Amino acid sequence: MIPDLLLNFFKKEESRRPAVIKYILKNKLTSSNIYWGLKYQILDYRGVFLTMDEKWFDFQIEKFIQEGILEGDKKQGLVLTDLGEKKVKSYSKKHYKLRKPGLFIKYRVNLLNDLMLLLFQILSELKYQNKKYYVVSDNLEAQYYIKYWIKKFYSKKAVEFLKKFLIDFLEKYPEKEASIFMAGFVGNDFYGFTNSQIKSKFNVTDQDIYLVRRDILLNLAEELLNSNTDFAKLINVTLSNQIIPESALETLNYLKSGKKIDEICKLRKLKRSTVEEHTVLLACLDEKFDFNIVISSDEIKWLQAIFLDVDVSKVSYAQLKEKISDFPFYKFRIYQIWSFKNNE
Repeated sequence: MIPDLLLNFFKKEESRRPAVIKYILKNKLTSSNIYWGLKYQILDYRGVFLTMDEKWFDFQIEKFIQEGILEGDKKQGLVLTDLGEKKVKSYSKKHYKLRKPGLFIKYRVNLLNDLMLLLFQILSELKYQNKKYYVVSDNLEAQYYIKYWIKKFYSKKAVEFLKKFLIDFLEKYPEKEASIFMAGFVGNDFYGFTNSQIKSKFNVTDQDIYLVRRDILLNLAEELLNSNTDFAKLINVTLSNQIIPESALETLNYLKSGKKIDEICKLRKLKRSTVEEHTVLLACLDEKFDFNIVISSDEIKWLQAIFLDVDVSKVSYAQLKEKISDFPFYKFRIYQIWSFKNNE
């Protein structure tokens, strides 16, 4: 990873805690990380850099501080300096920017990649009736799904559809990006390009190749998934269950059925703090979350009256306790999330 990429997650006018950014990029979820990730508007980047080394991240942040690129307190928050802003602008001019980073967490990206490599290769070999070739991926799960799909849905009509679909899809991208994407595929009498060859041909970095190919792949998958064709069935098997943790979803089902926090704790044999954390995760991550199953309309109106004309995200729980001592922290956090999502 190019170190300067990390600077894109900081702002000059808003202090941000590097630990939150690190754990969001690594998809390490706690209610606190998720809340601040929501406020920083970086939750879409969960899952994009899962393999990032945490010590490397910490080292780069410290280096940025020493070089005057970031300033502030690491625990309280850092901001970009003027030099940092110049670095961000320079990076943006030279490197690829993801179009839809949120798709990385929606799909099992490695499986999807191997699946599409195999699909393109096998359809190409079938067209030329070639039965003697080495498959491009040894991913047994991907091979299983491809064999099943080919056996059940393969036809010349399907191949022609995919060809036209792909041409139309790639027209949305600059020629350079589309070429980088297609250069990694293998077909009959075409063995694909290595990363070294792509870097030399297009003057890009390994990071750019990774982001271009993954980003276009995920956007292609999204359109195929919504295409109402047999290809959608293939893409469907690559969907991830990581968008919202499974345990939190189970808590959501209980909440929807009318169960209260204490009841859920007993039924699921969980600590109250765990269930409360689930509610915060759900409020942040579930786009259709019904806030009233956790916090009532009256409680929202009451809090609005207390914090009239105040940015509630900057209000501490201690400040609330000065006004009323027994209001639960998780409900206060839920209200902050509600306020943010409703631009209050």
